[in-house]
Amino acid sequence: MIETYNRVLQSFAEQMGIDPQAFAKTQEVVVDDVAVGLAYEGDEQVGDLLYFTDLGAPQAHRAPDVHRTLLEANNLWAGTGGATLGLQHETGHVVLCGRIDVAGVTGESLAMLLDAFVDNAQVWRRFVQDALPSGAAPAPGHFVRA
Repeated sequence: MIETYNRVLQSFAEQMGIDPQAFAKTQEVVVDDVAVGLAYEGDEQVGDLLYFTDLGAPQAHRAPDVHRTLLEANNLWAGTGGATLGLQHETGHVVLCGRIDVAGVTGESLAMLLDAFVDNAQVWRRFVQDALPSGAAPAPGHFVRA
């Protein structure tokens, strides 16, 4: 499966018009000002393609409300577009991440997946960093707090 992952990276790089060798080394792409990392998790028989981005840390006075909203959004992926929000223990940064079976991914489907992922990440990053207009929902079309 690692070979499949490497072929997907190659195809994705070609699809996006970026240098495949450089991309294979970093396994990171910047889309609309959002750095998205990619990784492989699995063995030779089965594996997943992981994708993730750092959304920053909330201001200390907002952290309890932000953390509660993250938990609510994670509940059955109600506000995450199928991804998962988490906290990095050491930094307090919020991370948005997802995974997909690498066997079903092509360069083209990865480009479409990351396009939607980045849209979601941009809204969550603005929420975490307190840059959304007052009263705006954390994620577009996915999550509205009651």
